[in-house]
Amino acid sequence: MQIDPTGNVPALQDANGNTVYPDTNSQQVLAASTQSISQIRSAVLPAGLQLVALPVMSQETPMATLLEQGQAARWNPDKPGNSKYELFPYPYASTARRGAGYWMKLQRSTPVTLDVPAVEFQPYAITLRPGWNMIGNPYTEPVLWDVNAVRVRKDNVELPLAQAETQGWVESYAWRWDGSAYRLVYSAGVPLPNVDETLPAWSGAWVFAYQPCELILPVPQGIAAEITRKRGTIPAGSWSLALRARVNGSTSEAIIGSMPNGRGLSVGIPPLPPGAVEGVQIVAVRNGQPLAADLRSGARIAGEVWDIEVRVPPGEDERATLWWQDVHRAPRGVNPVLVDLQTGERKFLRHTSSYTFAVSRQGGVYRFRVELLPAGDLLRITGVRVSGGRSQGSYTIAFNVNAGAQVEVTVLAAGRPVRKLMQTVTRSAGVQQVSWDGRDASGVALPAGAYMVEVKAMGADGQVARVSVPIVLTR
Repeated sequence: MQIDPTGNVPALQDANGNTVYPDTNSQQVLAASTQSISQIRSAVLPAGLQLVALPVMSQETPMATLLEQGQAARWNPDKPGNSKYELFPYPYASTARRGAGYWMKLQRSTPVTLDVPAVEFQPYAITLRPGWNMIGNPYTEPVLWDVNAVRVRKDNVELPLAQAETQGWVESYAWRWDGSAYRLVYSAGVPLPNVDETLPAWSGAWVFAYQPCELILPVPQGIAAEITRKRGTIPAGSWSLALRARVNGSTSEAIIGSMPNGRGLSVGIPPLPPGAVEGVQIVAVRNGQPLAADLRSGARIAGEVWDIEVRVPPGEDERATLWWQDVHRAPRGVNPVLVDLQTGERKFLRHTSSYTFAVSRQGGVYRFRVELLPAGDLLRITGVRVSGGRSQGSYTIAFNVNAGAQVEVTVLAAGRPVRKLMQTVTRSAGVQQVSWDGRDASGVALPAGAYMVEVKAMGADGQVARVSVPIVLTR
């Protein structure tokens, strides 16, 4: 038996050699916590590739009795080289262990019956090695991934997960597998799509550690009510943008954004499942590290830059596509521009939705940048004025464009265009003007009344500016 840093709480070893620490808020049940109280629980593991956990009481549960017809693999962080998977029946993957994660590929849905703890009295500690670790939910209930409730212990010092991250011990997120793709597991209150707040029962996950330590998962208590609660409040001014890449039939996603009132979040990329073939990959690159998500702390001011790489494997396609959605949900003042560093082409993301670029059939890495434009660099139309009238035989519409753009000027009657005075004409920055003789596109004199003149400018990067002013036609 070990003693924790307080000097009076016993640290127990379970059957798998992991350390479990009694909940110091529930000291009245410590006596019962040392007993091996078990029950039989069943679950159905879906067919196909799954990242699972097996909350067994004993390490003596052979994997062969669970698999029937299927395959299993476990990640060994101590194994040298980049390929750290060990496949069943090799020893590291031959036994079901509580707190471990396993890849399983089953030919059909498979019922599993296990001897599991009947009652949980203490948090469960999972040993982490430097690098990626495949862990498993040790309980038969979902675990709320609260960065203040999940804890980390290193060298007899225990901290909440959020603080352990700032100390450089671990990353505060996890990745789980939903049967077809990875899903991020993290606390509520981050501006990210498709984030899970819980690690489901019977589910494995990836956790990254920088130092040898223990991840301590709290006992689920009233978890059902917490799962159904509303998502935590996202800090004001926070935003995110998903950039997606598609080529050779595969897609990938990277997320950039800002948490002005938060501490930011950088999410690394977990290892591929065993036997998977890498498709196209889009990543945000920060300090030389590829990231699946890069949310900056305070990154709302103009001038912030994200470096983006699209990594294309060999294939038949000669074109790749980037696309994005929901940029309009970002706060006003957030004006992202995608820059193709190969060609210099720019795309203003608020007014465009995709970009296609050439790729080699041999594959390669294609680099981009996302910049936040200052308000002063946005395309603008100003000083629109109408002069003239019946006495002069025509009207003059003058306006100023602050940058070179393609310009259109249209006369509208009740919202319907009746005359195009300037049709997609390229103009340089400065004062522009056009005349109108009061006639429609067929040369027929229009009746007296109120009309609107719309001036529209379109920049080379996709920016669009519009201004409309009234004009009264007299006869």
